[in-house]
Amino acid sequence: HLLQSCETIPRTRGYQVDKSYGVRRTDMWTPDLNLGIEAVADWQEKKELSLIRILSETNYKMQAERLAVVTPDDMPEWSFEAILRVEKGGVFPNLTVLRLADFPTFLDKLENQAD
Repeated sequence: HLLQSCETIPRTRGYQVDKSYGVRRTDMWTPDLNLGIEAVADWQEKKELSLIRILSETNYKMQAERLAVVTPDDMPEWSFEAILRVEKGGVFPNLTVLRLADFPTFLDKLENQAD
């Protein structure tokens, strides 16, 4: 459900969404927004290094202007906070970690920046 929603929300706004099946790439790439989207349905601390590698590879290979990690709305707060630490770590100044319900608002902000 999370992956499908992360794909559908930008598509309904007319954006192209490419699904990535490559190793160490974000789940989706939206070329119109130069945005890599990674859906994270659950969290364990051992996943942090893998997430960082995915974000790094997408940043490098795609020259991403923006990266988004989207979580389910019902993800436990401790898990969400753990992922948020990746954003706050400062390695990826173009990274936003958000819950699915906030994804449309995030896209609104990107659209407004483009105007």
